[in-house]
Amino acid sequence: MVEGRQQLIIHSGAFKTATSAVQIMLMNNAELLLREHGVLVPHTLSRPLVGVGTTGARSHNLLGHLVKDFRASKDDARDRLVSGLANLADEIRDSGAPTAVISAEMLTGIDEKSAIVIRDCLRPFDLRIVYSVRRVDEYFESLARQQFKLKSASGKIMPPYTSPFGGLISWANVLGDDAVSVLVYGFPSRVTAVRDIFRAMGIDVSAGLAGENLVRNPSFHADGVLLRRVLTRYTERVGLDASTRTLREDIVRRVYRLEARLDNLKPLQVYSKDERLAIFDATFATHEEIARRFLSPEQAAVFLEREAIEALVDSEPPHWNDGEVMQIVDELCKFVLEHPRDNAPISEPELEQLRKGFRIARKRNAQFRDRIKDLEARLGDAGELQEGND
Repeated sequence: MVEGRQQLIIHSGAFKTATSAVQIMLMNNAELLLREHGVLVPHTLSRPLVGVGTTGARSHNLLGHLVKDFRASKDDARDRLVSGLANLADEIRDSGAPTAVISAEMLTGIDEKSAIVIRDCLRPFDLRIVYSVRRVDEYFESLARQQFKLKSASGKIMPPYTSPFGGLISWANVLGDDAVSVLVYGFPSRVTAVRDIFRAMGIDVSAGLAGENLVRNPSFHADGVLLRRVLTRYTERVGLDASTRTLREDIVRRVYRLEARLDNLKPLQVYSKDERLAIFDATFATHEEIARRFLSPEQAAVFLEREAIEALVDSEPPHWNDGEVMQIVDELCKFVLEHPRDNAPISEPELEQLRKGFRIARKRNAQFRDRIKDLEARLGDAGELQEGND
């Protein structure tokens, strides 16, 4: 930290490296951090953090939106970015806190032009960047699962593959390598990642912080994806809009809870081993530079571990216990019934459609993706769901 200057730390991502967990912890402990550590968590440029089920959680992704508009050359985008940064600077200066921390994973892929604007507007402060990376095939896999669990289509990124960590290079080129602290997101858990990020911010977490039992936010297993998709199709059939954020998140949270009760859960692997190797090889040159410039030998070994991909075994489809599945189906039916709707009440035949959908899907678990596609088509045409398919 530069003597006599307030420090501003920007936690700049990357996506899928415990960023939401960090933001929840920052907001849950904002008063404690300022009182005990002299660390301000500014309100400026923050907004509610959606999709985590935690009241009061916020991120600073409004800054990311301003940068996005600036990069797209939208009208007045530069003025709005400069104005937002001026307001942020005022809040930090007025607080008198030695250090301020903002967290905005939407800055993951920032370009040098935007980084220069941020640097120039925040020159009164000692500006530092905290940035997390993870092995690139796992990164893309996690992104795809995120899309897979919330939407009907896979969110796979297709060739040609490029590094998702270009923002790290942009920050370093503008601020200098010494201004950037780079962490590798890996095992054993997100809790370790959160603590590592806090330490990189200069915050001692040994005394404990509120909210250490972080919100459960796992990627769906294959079972959970199927449960959510069938329920989503069913809610649409009976007149509910499953695309709305509230209902979609209700469905996701419910399936998380129900998924935990299934036996022999199998991981969902959106990318094949060959696709993962192709991603790794296509981005290796960039990631080797990141490892050389920013990582310790131990971190580099995790970040550039090709052997871990070669050792992957494609997952087998899930095998469900009949009683557990039917109990889950009944709970999902009850969940749908609990939601108000304007049209006629849901009938018992409609509930049986859902039960049949699950039984058909369960019997076709040898080909997971084909099973999903077939099930969605069948739920779209009730006449095709014959008892003989059960």
